[in-house]
Parts: sequence; structure tokens; C-alpha cells
Amino acid sequence: MEPFFFVVDGSIAGFLVVLFENMDIDPDPTNLIYDFMILEKYRRLGIGRRAAVEAFKMYDAE
Repeated sequence: MEPFFFVVDGSIAGFLVVLFENMDIDPDPTNLIYDFMILEKYRRLGIGRRAAVEAFKMYDAE
């Protein structure tokens, strides 16, 4: 499991947790977004969309 925090102007705006599955038995393991949350104050500003896109880029299987 790997957590990521989103920081806006020095304050935590939300988080995303990536869960790694089958790392020990599968040559092509599965990565899941296990939890994703944006604090209400920061919603509708595009922060969640940008965070999701960056997470998908980081774990892109290509």
C-alpha cells in the first residue's frame, strides 16, 4: 500500500491510497486505487482530477 497526500498552499487537501495486489505471485501485478478523498473545501477545483491523472501515469502498465 502506498499513500499520497495532495497539498494546496501548504495544507493537505486530500489523499489517495494505491494498493498493490499479487506482487509475489503474478509477473503483471494489479494496482488499485484503494481510497481517494478530497476535503470538501478543495472540491470542484480540479485537484481530484489532476491527482487521479498523475496516479494513473505513475502506474501505467504500457
